[in-house]
Amino acid sequence: MQITGISFTVNDDGKKKSTLYVVSDFDPYYKDEAEGKRGCIGKKTETIYAGEYDVSNLRPGMSIEVSYDKAISTRNGVYRPIKRIDVLSSTGKQQT
Repeated sequence: MQITGISFTVNDDGKKKSTLYVVSDFDPYYKDEAEGKRGCIGKKTETIYAGEYDVSNLRPGMSIEVSYDKAISTRNGVYRPIKRIDVLSSTGKQQT
C-alpha cells in the first residue's frame, strides 16, 4: 500500500497520535469479472490508526506493509495495535 497522507493530533498529555492514509489495489475477490457480480474501478483507500506508533520516518509516496499484533477487546470493540511497519520503497518526499 502507498501512503497518501499522514495526520496527527497532540493530546493534553503531549502524546502524539497519528493516522495514515493509504491507497492500494483491490483484492482479487472484488475483481470477479467472470461472474459479473462484483467489480471495482480505481484504487482502494483506507485509514490506518497508528496511535502512538512512531511514524516520523514515513512520508507520503512511500510503499509500506503493516503487521498487526494480537487483537485486544475493549469496551468500544476490537483493536489490533500495529506491531511493525515495513517500508517497501522509500520514494516519498520530505514534507515542509
